[in-house]
Amino acid sequence: MNPMTGIPSPSDGSATPRVEVDDSGRARVLWLQTDDVRVGVVPALGGRVLSLVTRAGEHLFRNRELLDDAVHPTREIAEIQKASNGALGSWLNWGGDKTWPAPQGWFRPDEWPGPPDAVLDGGPYIASWNVDDRGASVEMRSPHDPRTGLSIRRRVEVTRGKSGYRLTSTFTNTSDRDVRWAIWQVVQLPGARRVAVEATEVGLGVWISTGQDPEVPVEHLIAGTGHLKVDHGCAEVVWVPPQDVVGKVGFPTASGWLAHANDGRLTALRFVPEPGATYPDRGSRVEVWMEHPLSKPLPELGGLRPRNRVVECEVLGPLQTMSPGSSTQLATDVLGCSGEGPVHDVQPGACLLEPLIAVSDRLRLNVTGRLGAFSTGPVTIELLDPSQAILRAIPFGQASAGTSFELGLAVDAPDATTSVVVHFGGSVVASAQVNPQSEWRGRA
Repeated sequence: MNPMTGIPSPSDGSATPRVEVDDSGRARVLWLQTDDVRVGVVPALGGRVLSLVTRAGEHLFRNRELLDDAVHPTREIAEIQKASNGALGSWLNWGGDKTWPAPQGWFRPDEWPGPPDAVLDGGPYIASWNVDDRGASVEMRSPHDPRTGLSIRRRVEVTRGKSGYRLTSTFTNTSDRDVRWAIWQVVQLPGARRVAVEATEVGLGVWISTGQDPEVPVEHLIAGTGHLKVDHGCAEVVWVPPQDVVGKVGFPTASGWLAHANDGRLTALRFVPEPGATYPDRGSRVEVWMEHPLSKPLPELGGLRPRNRVVECEVLGPLQTMSPGSSTQLATDVLGCSGEGPVHDVQPGACLLEPLIAVSDRLRLNVTGRLGAFSTGPVTIELLDPSQAILRAIPFGQASAGTSFELGLAVDAPDATTSVVVHFGGSVVASAQVNPQSEWRGRA
């Protein structure tokens, strides 16, 4: 811990990235590990990522009725799969991070009628892995699925100095006909134990970056027990608070990130949208599903009966027509750190949990804010003049991937200082204009 800044000291980076193979259970578990993250994948369970552990703890939801603490199935996989009758209510949810085809549906040949699904969701994937000084990766490949015409590849990569993984999903048309699908990555996270009943309880839930359009479209896609409420308090970021509703909303203008906070842990997904492309589910680039335990199944949802509090953060790629042998790809960074919301921004190396504020009086410049770190490295605060020239660069300390920290600084600043920026992870992660103290008090 840096006593001057309160930023936890980073690891020394001495451990070599590695892949540990655990064959002691009913299904092989591959553990990708660096100093900053431990990721567990189970190729036999639909190529799922079933554990993401950072310094903040475990981020992903996994079904404790089906998996033990070592991510081993507690029952024979074939026995579980045999119990499925093809209806959504018979699907046994392992949890974690998986890739499906979209759109989902049970009525047309251009809809994916799952889960359950014996190939892409529930089937065994073939795995290979690689390790070097920079990180470790596992690539998993599904069998050919005659129904969709697809084979799915999932590549999971961890990189030294980062608290998360990159998931690259590839759809390949392995049939003899043209097919049209969108990649749909579904990341399941533990739902909040308590429901936010007041709009001011903003530390929990999901935040989605939706761009600068004040008229953010929201698509209510599924209302199992009702419509999910969405808060539009900020023009560029919307909030889906915890709530006892089984349902799903979609966001057609999602602009590159969403983040979920619960139990002191924050999980963020970063992706690159394709403006102008055609997306499934009424144009949704991001979707949020919530469920909570019910005493009875929902007939209108195929007999689904949720038994856990789960939040799904879902990223979709555009619909692509693929000729035989062609492919499409979607990459998502799944990142974790300690902290709670609201989340104002997510950059590759950090997320902004409290906006940067710079207030000056005649004697001192006071800078405050809060960041969640996805990278390990030095933090620098720069004081800029009206032309954006650097007047002073102030080393602030070291941040460790997977932690969060306060930006609290009081310094003598040159009279020409008009703005402040925070550099971390090789880029600017926060900025603010300097406000005179009298003006700030008036605005407050």
